[in-house]
Amino acid sequence: MDLIMATLKKDKIKAIQAALLQNEVLAPVLPKLNQTQVEELEQVVADTLFALADENGKVKFADLGDFEVRETKARKAINPAKFAELKEQGVDVETAKVQASVDVAAGHKLAFSQSKKIKDELKG
Repeated sequence: MDLIMATLKKDKIKAIQAALLQNEVLAPVLPKLNQTQVEELEQVVADTLFALADENGKVKFADLGDFEVRETKARKAINPAKFAELKEQGVDVETAKVQASVDVAAGHKLAFSQSKKIKDELKG
């Protein structure tokens, strides 16, 4: 199990590194970091991901905010491509909505709540 977790952790870190390198603000800074700094950054990100993966995962960053995993309920949605296709075929709107309806399963989403300090700074 530890090997699986290590592999998942390594893959997540690589994906995050790739995403960070695409950020126009961070891309010039990341190559300037030394190996120790990069490893520390990777560890923080990995720890955050694993904490969020826990059943009641919530991670607090002082003066920044909280990241947490929230459950989403199962719901009905409309497939926009199918809906547009049906409307082009001359199907009335209400019938098209019913026919383009899809079930969305319950799941999880990552949520962020900003701290009071950040809210105050954004207000100006």
